[in-house]
Amino acid sequence: MRTCQTSRVEQDSGVLPTTSADISRQSLYLRDGNTSLFGWYHTSHTAPAQDCAVVLCNPLGYEYIHSHRSLRHLADELATNGFPTFRFDYHGTGDSPGDDLDPDRLNCWVQNIKAAITEAKTLSGCSQVCLIGLRMGATLAALAASEVEVPYLVLWHPCVNGRHYVREMQALALLSDSGGEQPKPAADGVIESAGFVMSTETAEQLKKVNLLKLKLQVQQALIIERDDLAEDAAFATKLQEDNIATTYLTVPGYAEMMAEPQFTSVPDIAIDKITGWLKSKLNEETRFTAPALNGSRQPQEIEKTSCLRFSYKPEGVEGHGTVELTEQPCDFGSGGKLFGILTYLHQPTTDKPSIVMLNAGSVHHVGPNRLYVALARTLAANGYPCFRMDIAGVGDSIIADSANENHPYPATAVRDADEALRYLTEHFSCQQFVVMGLCSGAHTAFHAGIELADHNIVESILINPLTFQWEEGMSLETTPSTQHFQDVAYYKQSARSIKSWKKLLKGQVNVVYLTGVGLAQVKVMIKSRRDAFIERIRKQSSTKLSSDLKRYFQLQRPLSLFIASTDPGYDILLAGARGVAQRGIKEKKIKVQFITDADHTFTQHQKRRDLISRLCTHLNGKGS
Repeated sequence: MRTCQTSRVEQDSGVLPTTSADISRQSLYLRDGNTSLFGWYHTSHTAPAQDCAVVLCNPLGYEYIHSHRSLRHLADELATNGFPTFRFDYHGTGDSPGDDLDPDRLNCWVQNIKAAITEAKTLSGCSQVCLIGLRMGATLAALAASEVEVPYLVLWHPCVNGRHYVREMQALALLSDSGGEQPKPAADGVIESAGFVMSTETAEQLKKVNLLKLKLQVQQALIIERDDLAEDAAFATKLQEDNIATTYLTVPGYAEMMAEPQFTSVPDIAIDKITGWLKSKLNEETRFTAPALNGSRQPQEIEKTSCLRFSYKPEGVEGHGTVELTEQPCDFGSGGKLFGILTYLHQPTTDKPSIVMLNAGSVHHVGPNRLYVALARTLAANGYPCFRMDIAGVGDSIIADSANENHPYPATAVRDADEALRYLTEHFSCQQFVVMGLCSGAHTAFHAGIELADHNIVESILINPLTFQWEEGMSLETTPSTQHFQDVAYYKQSARSIKSWKKLLKGQVNVVYLTGVGLAQVKVMIKSRRDAFIERIRKQSSTKLSSDLKRYFQLQRPLSLFIASTDPGYDILLAGARGVAQRGIKEKKIKVQFITDADHTFTQHQKRRDLISRLCTHLNGKGS
């Protein structure tokens, strides 16, 4: 029987070196049966090649969004050490076609992994492959390894029991309701968890998964668990009993990797341990000369996979049938270091404006809860080419200094938007644009509307802005000012609820805190009205936001705000420029729509559909 090595890795056990600048990253579409999957292929120009390609298997749902940055770093580090690495999105996730509620999800995802194994071998010319999976991605990798031979398998905090995972998602769905009241039921047959939905069919499929009952076709395995949870080496022991050489490690950094996207930390030690383990399993004799990027493919064949044509049923828009859309990954900007995906119906050039979607916080271009994907595809089905892009340092727009990446309000954001508009004009002959974004993307869209006077920007659409004036040094945490406006928005929403009034009468509300919020809001209103009065008397702006709004209006560009009823964006607008904003609304230079009961990132599926429907109606000229 082979030995199962078990150890705990401490925080000071090593530091991951800075990712080498010689990494090549190519976006492409992998064909899998009747569909295609979006992926990235990472290689090194200089590292001695290993005869082992790596396939990264993403987690699902919010864990996919939060871990995107760390898995990209892992792919780079593996490539730096000679392992060509393929990371991809399963069908119905990320940038791939499909939807959460499509049928037979579990089998589909396992088949996707098997197709990715074949693709990685084809691209690299390697004879061996290593599967690396995170959370449910680890579970799916194990399922795939029970059907095909996989010499090396790395499972990072795997979901060993599918029934336990489904319970986690159900518990998270209950906790996600704001205000602590009984959550509203999701649609029949659906579990809504942290912005993603899971069908009953998928949940039932997952409940049947138990890795302790699997027989894996694996030679070497590495199990990595969190160091902040009780150790459970049962699965590693099971692999040992199955005569699989298994190493079990507990490693720090998992919680930081899964923090809110703007606060994530790359788990350097875990990445270092994974790379080191795989290198130790390959002998010097296995090194070889890697073939060209295309592997055994002909150049014209890989060119065909550089864009995708697929069928799509628009979400959130009633009475709209299935259409054929095209999506095309684009490297743009100086040196092609920025990345975006263009979605269009027939061709990018139409009589309708092209929509440029700017990052929401530090979430990559799929958007929070995959909102930007559904929005881009629905708007494209309505004839609006949509370009969802990553600003420098976020998502797949790589910057050299990784210490400064992942910032949602970089000083370069408007410049990056400018690069996108120039690229779309020069390469796709787009003539007019709408700039749009949620949260920090709203901030970028607003200032792009002011500063990019040379472009034909016909509108800026701001979704749930949290600030109109970002200055370097401001905290990304919720500031006292922002928290105040969030409290005001919450209590305004609660005032419409009979349950909230009953709780107040029963003494279940913190009256002292409520009174403090009310008094603070009185001060805010007095100040904003005083500033508006001074502006009228002196005929000049008394605040920076007032000045910026006037500059925006001089360009004769409409400004539209879509605000969740529980979000503070509208109150922040009035507090910073009451007089100018109210005149702008009266003169229809500013349009505001509120989405009832929605939260900041539209985590409820129905609220995302509502937002998408409203944006389509608005852009089609039928909005209020």
